[in-house]
Amino acid sequence: MELVYLWVEEYKNIHKQGFNFSPKFNCSYDPDSNALTIDENDDYIENFFGDNINVTAIVGKNGSGKSSVFEVLAFLYKQGLIQSRDDKTFFLFKSNGKFFIQCENYKIDSKKGWKKLFHKIENKTRIELSNGFVHRTMMSLISFSNCLSDMTYNKRLEKLKSYDKFYNGVQPDSPMMKSKNTYDNFNQKFHYILNKKKDFFNFIDEKIIFDNFRAELHINEIGAWFVGSDYEKFIIPEDTEKELLSFGRAEADREVSIYKILALVLISKSESIRRYDHLNQRSNEEDEKYLREHIFNNVSTLFKNESFSEKEYDEVLDICLSALESSFQNLENEVRDNFLKENYDSNMVKQLLKKYKFIKPNIYASEEYRVNEKSIEEIINTELENELLKSNILRINFFNSQNEDYTFLELSSGEKLYLNILTNFTYTLLKLEDEYKGVMLFDEIELSFHPAWQKKIVDSLINIFHKISKEKKLNLHLIFTTHSPFLLSDIPKQNIIFLDKNEEGKCKVVDGLKEKKQTFGANIHTLLSDSFFMEDGLMGEFAKGKINEIIDFHKVVEKQKHITCLKKIYEKRKTKFWQTQSIIGEEYLKQIIKNHLVEIEKILLGKDEAKKQEIERTETYLKSLKND
Repeated sequence: MELVYLWVEEYKNIHKQGFNFSPKFNCSYDPDSNALTIDENDDYIENFFGDNINVTAIVGKNGSGKSSVFEVLAFLYKQGLIQSRDDKTFFLFKSNGKFFIQCENYKIDSKKGWKKLFHKIENKTRIELSNGFVHRTMMSLISFSNCLSDMTYNKRLEKLKSYDKFYNGVQPDSPMMKSKNTYDNFNQKFHYILNKKKDFFNFIDEKIIFDNFRAELHINEIGAWFVGSDYEKFIIPEDTEKELLSFGRAEADREVSIYKILALVLISKSESIRRYDHLNQRSNEEDEKYLREHIFNNVSTLFKNESFSEKEYDEVLDICLSALESSFQNLENEVRDNFLKENYDSNMVKQLLKKYKFIKPNIYASEEYRVNEKSIEEIINTELENELLKSNILRINFFNSQNEDYTFLELSSGEKLYLNILTNFTYTLLKLEDEYKGVMLFDEIELSFHPAWQKKIVDSLINIFHKISKEKKLNLHLIFTTHSPFLLSDIPKQNIIFLDKNEEGKCKVVDGLKEKKQTFGANIHTLLSDSFFMEDGLMGEFAKGKINEIIDFHKVVEKQKHITCLKKIYEKRKTKFWQTQSIIGEEYLKQIIKNHLVEIEKILLGKDEAKKQEIERTETYLKSLKND
């Protein structure tokens, strides 16, 4: 299965453009003559990425239309049209040894088959043309994102049918989270993979062999954004922390911990009150109404079964009010009188605290479970725990039973993001039916990755595909949009679509086979300056500005006008000019700028004085070398 060609009539900044996705074929469409030509490329390398997988990249300037191409594919796949019934946008794909076309408008306009709709189809290949139209789901489409660059944020796409199956791959049958956060349901997916094979991801790092997991309650995350400078009130001192959640200890200590955690849960539900802090002081009635609407009533459904005692009620309320003290000093009596205490159940919190035991300062953990013995859904089984999980207060941690020093939560943010992308991809492949065929879109997934991870991403995805496809016999076409030269160096230029913008800002496809140098295994600097259309060079704009100050001053001095004035200016700037020259990293450029400065001194100071200045700089440099 592979996407071969896309013709876009009109979408955003794309106007009458064709995109060739397959290195094996070169297609072209002439809208004026309504002629479609399908030709074979002579330089095609068979199975370059292995059996049953093809990889394509789309690269170009910002705003050239990379994500727009993905949006067009999604709209065609999901709803069959882009803008209107007159739009003839279509895509061509190959499956089971035949070419197929998808365009809802053509299908509506004619029942004779798509070959009859073109005045001329020149098929210069041995691939057979399918006679009729196909249901658009025959070329399955899935999109992956890291949420930093995400074309699926398009509101129109969110409204399409089966959006949940299109966005970030297959989701669990009973997802624990349903928002758009890219980490949603990561725990369930990761657990599922480890249950299949605990060392599945050890090709990333040999330490990533997790066979155990536990739930962890991170007290220091509760309400931290809200309490601010008074946060220390809510940190349980390390020397007493072990006592607080341990039943069988002093009753008072146990109760204090219950009240504190419940109070923090209440506060953690009141995100909007942080914004209210910055408003002008309102009347008592308005403040009371605000607190009720944004804190107490919002969480009343969490605790329904049994009333607090008066003592418990007072303790919880005192802690809540102390956190709000700086903004709402005048509210204590009003809130006390109106707080709906009958809706909250202290037993719910007490049950939670029986389950989680101290393991380190401000972190409490459940029992440890084998990945292949318990599911996460079995462990996180109360409404309160689900609320805490969604707030990132309750977390799932994976670790190796033989080495608990290396855990998932201790990975760097970059490692977690990288593992998240691979987990979404892996889980999707494992859950797809056998012999599945489809196209998968990856929209700038390398963003925020360290270069070391950018270098590995293509290899990792291909590695995972071949691991799973041995048994499931999958057939995939992976398509990336990217700004990364590291990713591009893994892909031959035959597999790359180069985009530019014309004078009107419209998308323009560049013929990579004719105009671009080889990308596969190429020098990173070459890829940046060529494939990414950085005509202005690779130097940072601030550095360029500093260096250009010297070059521009040299040009003025060369004209030898107003020498006296220029001398005064140079005396003020001389130290900074030479300091700038001394820290230039590119040796050739460093020498050129030095020549400029020497030439400036010869003109302004005279040859003898310029020579004297150069000798002084050389002696200072030699002295520094001796001292080193």
